[in-house]
Amino acid sequence: MDMSRIANYLAFDIMSNVIFGRDFALLEDSKYRPVVEALKASNVRMGVLLQTDAMRTLRMDKRLFPKAVEGRNIFVQFVKNLLADRFGGSEKGANDMISLLDEGKSDGNKLKKSELLAEGVTLVVAGDLADKPCLTERHDCANTATGSDTTATALSGFLFYMSKHQELLERARLEVTTAFQASAKIKPGKALSECHFLRACIQETMRMSPPASTVLWREVEGEGIELGGHHVPAGCEVGVSIYSLHHNEQYLPEPFVFNPDRRSHGEENEKVSRVAFMPFSIGPRSCIGRSLALQELMVTTAHLLWRFDMKFDPADQMCNLSSGHPSEYALGDHVTSATEGPWIRWRLRQARSQGFE
Repeated sequence: MDMSRIANYLAFDIMSNVIFGRDFALLEDSKYRPVVEALKASNVRMGVLLQTDAMRTLRMDKRLFPKAVEGRNIFVQFVKNLLADRFGGSEKGANDMISLLDEGKSDGNKLKKSELLAEGVTLVVAGDLADKPCLTERHDCANTATGSDTTATALSGFLFYMSKHQELLERARLEVTTAFQASAKIKPGKALSECHFLRACIQETMRMSPPASTVLWREVEGEGIELGGHHVPAGCEVGVSIYSLHHNEQYLPEPFVFNPDRRSHGEENEKVSRVAFMPFSIGPRSCIGRSLALQELMVTTAHLLWRFDMKFDPADQMCNLSSGHPSEYALGDHVTSATEGPWIRWRLRQARSQGFE
């Protein structure tokens, strides 16, 4: 089973439920699957603009990436229709995020419908991908990643590493089954928060294969800055590759080894590991949905571990997108991370005697 595609559908359904109270059942119903594929296609153009905003000159980006533009239009229209249904009265949510925002207040006043629309789009795509001035769109590109897209990448990576490290999988499973007597009882709360090893496995996955691994550029202002003993004048753009930082041996020994226990090897190691870990970026422009994404991943992976055995398919050739480190879940770069595979064999834990075949 190709988990990259399955994870995208699953994550999209979860986010739709949380934000709009809608379940599109993409795993069973193919009607809205093209929306997910359209989003992935749109990100290709966004990835180029983020790194080279000059591509907007004479609209070269639209000429070179017509499929990405088409994907963008399909996805944005889908979101607009969804929000219009909610605000038009044909769809009603109970405890979803749009309903909570509609009931909330800003500076003592209820949010306007236009503000709710903006918030709704932010929750899904973190910014309407409409045509904007060159510089504005370039910097907004860093925030076009959807919760479903990045969560799906993290989930696919988690399954890749855990299926190849069965001893770690069993440790995480024991932690989950000890905390919850049944899969139906798994939910956010104290018991799930205390599944520390499961969280460590998720974090190590995002360290090795970050869902957004690109360089997020920032322009130097004022009189310039000093970086590593070098003066960088105003007007230059600087950035840190999340992937490179996560694989820097100065901070993380054996960076290409999947080791969820690396943070527990002494206070100093834990401190360094935390400083060199930024899958959601850092600072005031870091991901606004990081807590939601982690909760989503904790709940989803706990359910999978409780209910299923999994095994990496040795015939999988889809994860070898990069050279040099075959033990790593390989990523492409299009703002968020492009993925393929892994191929996983599944079995219900109650049916262990039947084997994986």
